[in-house]
Amino acid sequence: MFRRLCLLLIPIMLVSCSKYNDKPRETAAPGFVYLEGTNFALDGMPWFPMMINYKVDWHGTEMVPASYYGDSGSMMDHFLMMSEAGFNAVRVCMDVVNSDDKGFFFNSEAYLVKDSSTIFSSVGRMLDCADSAGLRVMLLIRKPVDDDVAVFTQALLRHFAGCKTLFAYDFFNEPLYFDEQKDRTKKEAYDLVKEWRGWMDKYAPHQLFTVALSEPIEVFVWDASILPVDFVEIHTYHPMRVCNEMYWYGNAIGKPWMVGETALPADGETVSFEAQREFFLHTFSQALLNGACGYGWWEFGNCPQGVNFEAQYPGLFLPEPKPVLEEIRKLKAQHEPHIEKLKTDGIPTVYETYLWWAGEQKACSPAIGNYTNMLGYENIMLEGDIVDDRTGKPLAWAVIRGWNRDWSVGVNTFTDQNGHFCLFSNDSCVYFTLSAPGYQTPPQFLRDDYQLNDSNGTPVLSVELPNLKREYQQIPLLEPLKDINRNNFKGYRGYLGTFRLKRL
Repeated sequence: MFRRLCLLLIPIMLVSCSKYNDKPRETAAPGFVYLEGTNFALDGMPWFPMMINYKVDWHGTEMVPASYYGDSGSMMDHFLMMSEAGFNAVRVCMDVVNSDDKGFFFNSEAYLVKDSSTIFSSVGRMLDCADSAGLRVMLLIRKPVDDDVAVFTQALLRHFAGCKTLFAYDFFNEPLYFDEQKDRTKKEAYDLVKEWRGWMDKYAPHQLFTVALSEPIEVFVWDASILPVDFVEIHTYHPMRVCNEMYWYGNAIGKPWMVGETALPADGETVSFEAQREFFLHTFSQALLNGACGYGWWEFGNCPQGVNFEAQYPGLFLPEPKPVLEEIRKLKAQHEPHIEKLKTDGIPTVYETYLWWAGEQKACSPAIGNYTNMLGYENIMLEGDIVDDRTGKPLAWAVIRGWNRDWSVGVNTFTDQNGHFCLFSNDSCVYFTLSAPGYQTPPQFLRDDYQLNDSNGTPVLSVELPNLKREYQQIPLLEPLKDINRNNFKGYRGYLGTFRLKRL
């Protein structure tokens, strides 16, 4: 058992390119959360963030609970509910704030000048509430890519450098969707994060920092394997994708990572609360068994004015507590005596403190759902190979993405240990891009010259294909998984060729 836990926590792939292989920051100090190996620790003992996401609004320069949480209590009331439910960490999202007609965020010029004491006082009151409730805070800030916001961010880091409650900063939420610089290269993303790392070293040496990545296709620009963050935070949602994407991150990036956001929305009718509970149990165990150092749920309360079902019903506390919370309370009750046993036995802090529980659940498997064909496409399979440009060796964990002719549907998959991939789709893909952790991303390319054949090898020039617009946003949350793979595929096949990637 001891040896098995060791092997589970050793990253399978390490980035060997020295140019981008930054050494971990040394941040340990009494009372501060730090990283030991691939896991968090606190005062010499393992610390696992069981985290809930919490949105805030601003009334002038005062931080308040998000308006759609209603009149159910103050921030202190909310934090106490989280703590009593078994959470020990909260990601406070203070980045999603609109600017006023003058372009000032938080409806105050204080955000964009060096003297931001009014904003800092409000943040400080929030942190005091969290501390009183026994919660550590990850603070999601507005991405500091502009000069004025950069000045504010550096002042924020300086101001709270001694705050032990604030365990980490999230500098950028989902750059795949929210990076306005659409032509950014991997090197440019690395250089930007390297600058932020310098701020942390200078102004907040005992706190951690991260960026929040949303899908493995971030590797095309925001390559988690080279970003000089302390740990990687991932967001993953649709049930067909969550465990598959956690498997990829756990094996491909070679650094500490945690789930920052996941959820199965449930209203008790369209999706049952029991299904939500089962989703939590399954994804939590798989996160642990894939080496995650933390787990976070989106979010504290439902959002009635959300744009779709997924945005409206992920909350756990409001309007009524959901059954998932009973499972989290049970985990806390089981977890605390286990921590005492760790203290007595003197087991090194590198070990994930919940693995004892996960090991009793479902064993980890690369084919969770359907790893290479996550969404169960049935019409077309395009194969290919990816190798290292210099050595010719196959590249595992590479990511391939294709789009149909009008760019309305995108699909992606991964290479296996032999560098081979099978890209499944329902519509014909003609535009492609690909990359691998630690490797360059070539320009997007058009390939509509391959010959599709049916199962008998007969060319198919033009065919009416069913369900062309199948994409995860249109797939019911509880649709059964379709285990369609290379061996049992009955649709049209093509071969894209062999691609050579250059190491960064």
